Amino acid sequence: MKVSKKQKEKLKQFCEFSGWTKYEFFVDEGISGRKADKRPAFQDMIKHAKKKEFDVILVHKFDRFARSREDSVVYKSLLKKECNIKVVS
Repeated sequence: MKVSKKQKEKLKQFCEFSGWTKYEFFVDEGISGRKADKRPAFQDMIKHAKKKEFDVILVHKFDRFARSREDSVVYKSLLKKECNIKVVS
């Protein structure tokens, strides 16, 4: 998925406003967001989440998290139940 500089800047501003000093971007540049299992950065994010390295995933829009409604539900549920991580837009 293509992430614009403007989107990153807005996400950084939100983090600063929220008092979050540590953040990382997981971006699948040039890869379709239709299948979560085909997105290396997304899978890396899930791997880090399972290690409980963070407690929030911030996305510019929810469709940036997953294009497939099924993937969105599956991964948000996994993150909430297994990792206690919220996905926020």
